[in-house]
Amino acid sequence: MKLTLIVATTLIFACSLGCAQITDPLADFKRLLDISPGDKILKWECRLGGEGVTDMLFSLKSDFEKANQNDQPPSWVFYIAESSIGNYIRSTGTEEKADSLSVDDLPQINPEICYIGWISELGKRGVVTMRTNVPRSGETILIVYAYTVEGNHLKRSELGRYNPREASSALFDKYLADDKRTRVHIQELLLAVQSTPSSTRAVQGAQPAVLPRSKDLAANDMPPTIPRKNSSLLWVLGVGVLIAIVVLIRRR
Repeated sequence: MKLTLIVATTLIFACSLGCAQITDPLADFKRLLDISPGDKILKWECRLGGEGVTDMLFSLKSDFEKANQNDQPPSWVFYIAESSIGNYIRSTGTEEKADSLSVDDLPQINPEICYIGWISELGKRGVVTMRTNVPRSGETILIVYAYTVEGNHLKRSELGRYNPREASSALFDKYLADDKRTRVHIQELLLAVQSTPSSTRAVQGAQPAVLPRSKDLAANDMPPTIPRKNSSLLWVLGVGVLIAIVVLIRRR
């Protein structure tokens, strides 16, 4: 009987972890970090899934500015919107290799150089961005990569890399040229005022983020409708398992 109770407790605990839904991503982000007085929170929204739900990204302004000074894309805490309205899941990490999830690897996205939409190389929606690698010896390399939503985490896929001094990149021209970039609106949030953004600034030199309509896509580029996993099903499953175990215990 002890073994049965242990198994039941473990199943319910696992299901409760899977159902750790977040209704207020901003409050959750504040709990994660020790924010210095005078710092600000940066927030922007996107639709990686293209299902009518809006994902949220947060970063500290101090970290954002430091990344810009180092000519690197800033890191973001990514909140994945579930199909149910108002519920989010904080990304559990970034998958860079098959069956390998890095929980410490935050997505690095340059909001001034990014594209949000259908990625034909991956066969799904996502965000394309780039970073510059400057080795101690050798030529500077530009890396074009993408993030897509995979259940409760993100997947990073490298699309290509090239030497900007030698030739232009077809990938860069396809997604990140001035007339192809997505226009991102970043909100600066005052810590004292949680619900009201102190200001909103738009990244210049890019187009508004508009979800493509069917007539704007080629026939072979039409994204399939892929519903995201709803973790509430895990809770129902866990409760059902617990009830079954309790019935078995009583029969004994």
